[in-house]
Amino acid sequence: MNALARIMPVFPAFPAYYTVLDKAGWWALRAVCIGVLVYLLLPILVVIPLSFSESSFLSYPIPGWSLKWYRNLFSSDDWARAAKNSFIVAPAATVAFEAAKPAFAITRMSATMFMDLPASG
Repeated sequence: MNALARIMPVFPAFPAYYTVLDKAGWWALRAVCIGVLVYLLLPILVVIPLSFSESSFLSYPIPGWSLKWYRNLFSSDDWARAAKNSFIVAPAATVAFEAAKPAFAITRMSATMFMDLPASG
């Protein structure tokens, strides 16, 4: 059995105790996951070709191909400033959040957890 078949079996060998409802639930979960994946990826697959259009409006069929929107993106001072701000704020927010997690966990701990600890000294 190859690695892919072990990770994601297409037709799994269900245990003997699985009922028909268990098997249907297994297949329904996979169908819903595939549906969500298609729902999330389809707009991206539609918009990417439109980004190469020379038209100012989104329309199919694409009237002509151009890189003007990408040229505009990389030559615009507004986009450069926005990217710079994002590269500054994102790491700062990540560090702040990661530093706050232990403090949040400690405040949620029960005070009685520390009463059973032996006294040092």
